[in-house]
Amino acid sequence: MDLMAQGVRRFRILETLQDRPYLRGRVEYLDEPPGEQADVFGPMVRSAFRDNVRLASGLRNEWVREIALPEEPGALSYAVAYLLNAHRSFKQMLLEATTIRSRLEHELRLLTQQNLSLRRRLEGQSPFFGATLN
Repeated sequence: MDLMAQGVRRFRILETLQDRPYLRGRVEYLDEPPGEQADVFGPMVRSAFRDNVRLASGLRNEWVREIALPEEPGALSYAVAYLLNAHRSFKQMLLEATTIRSRLEHELRLLTQQNLSLRRRLEGQSPFFGATLN
């Protein structure tokens, strides 16, 4: 079988049911409060993610002009979580975040670390950084 699913609403699996030839479950739908100042973290995550894409592209001698991201903090948090170069366990932790703000905070923390590392790697391979003789 080829199935495609699209996530529309967050939920927690309460019980797994195996009473039919296919797996089913009882779920509880979850609210997703924005958390305090979620709108403050949105622009910071958007900027850090754009830097991340540009730095990673620079390491491959590529260039990215524009990176379209959602404006709304919740949609942004999911878009970045999906596109982020991170281990599955980190992405699962993002999915389990109880507020939009906490998801954005985790993303910002990782992006800040990644950007520092990418910037150092880029500077190490570029002839335009560091001491030069004229």
